[in-house]
Amino acid sequence: MRTVTVNLVGVVAPGLPRTLVLELDEGATLRALVEEVGRRGGEALRRSLWDDDGRLLRAVVIAVDGEIVDPERLDVGLPRAGEAAEVFLIRPIFGGV
Repeated sequence: MRTVTVNLVGVVAPGLPRTLVLELDEGATLRALVEEVGRRGGEALRRSLWDDDGRLLRAVVIAVDGEIVDPERLDVGLPRAGEAAEVFLIRPIFGGV
């Protein structure tokens, strides 16, 4: 198993803490990580992350160890055990005056 810290920024899901510590299988992908966050946050959160075709919404940004990840590369594995793995899942807040 692999421990990954996930920081949620601008992601709103009642009862979901802003930082999650997930245990994922070795070789888990970013897609699996985002799906697990969505599972924990419920249907409303899943809809705020994914479109109807299963693609990550363009407004969602993922950073792994400080590097923004291309949304087309969600099937890339997370860093191996022993390597740092801090993930930020960012849903920018839009609006204005």
